[in-house]
Amino acid sequence: MKRVTAILCVLYTVAALALLHCASVSYQHGSNAYCAVFSCCSILFGLAIVHHAYHRDELRAALVRLDRAARPHGLTEEQVSTDLAQGWRQLNEACCLRSWESAGAKHDAQNCTRKDTAA
Repeated sequence: MKRVTAILCVLYTVAALALLHCASVSYQHGSNAYCAVFSCCSILFGLAIVHHAYHRDELRAALVRLDRAARPHGLTEEQVSTDLAQGWRQLNEACCLRSWESAGAKHDAQNCTRKDTAA
């Protein structure tokens, strides 16, 4: 997506410069109406570039806020990875999926008939 938006921004810039060139040629030939139209269109492309950059920055800020909100507060990366490893270890130690879903409540691991469904 970044590549597509960068290409779009470059195309906007090229179009704005081309319109400025048309405006300057129109002015040199004495066509003030066409010069005004081309200048206004070039300004619109310039505003589109600025608007695109603003939205890109807003999207980045929103992604950072979402990433921060998804993390548990007060935990470091090491603590989170340790908790995840502990969770995987507990899941692997469960004798079957039924045992895991019931958090081990009233489940006899010695007589489990569903060992083939271990997580």
